[in-house]
Amino acid sequence: MISLTEPVSQMLGETRPGATVRVVRLEGQEPVCARLREMGFCEEAVVRVLNNSASVVCQVCGSRVGLSRGLASSIVVSAAGVR
Repeated sequence: MISLTEPVSQMLGETRPGATVRVVRLEGQEPVCARLREMGFCEEAVVRVLNNSASVVCQVCGSRVGLSRGLASSIVVSAAGVR
């Protein structure tokens, strides 16, 4: 059963191109999470997915960033309008 109070989450690598999402949390080893935060993928950051094919290209904090699919699977996101 889906709760109406809980936002639906997915991995960044599963997000369709053109979608704007908000980072919910980072999963993985701490050095990887720390590097993602340095790149702008902090919790609550707004991310726009530009391309999602062999790699994931997105815009975060005014910069265009390309991530491997494995790295993108470390980022849990939800719809940007949902808090």
